[in-house]
Amino acid sequence: MNMFNAKYQDYCYLPLLIFEGLIGKLVMAILCLGKTSTGKESAAINSYHKAL
Repeated sequence: MNMFNAKYQDYCYLPLLIFEGLIGKLVMAILCLGKTSTGKESAAINSYHKAL
């Protein structure tokens, strides 16, 4: 996901952060593409996360 940042007059990427539910430990940080997701990306992230 990228968004236009008016302060810097440019686009920036925003990370997708995945945290563990009980203690809040960071599990993964992913920079997503700036396009609409087809669902394949979400499925790939989900399967990778389950493999950890």
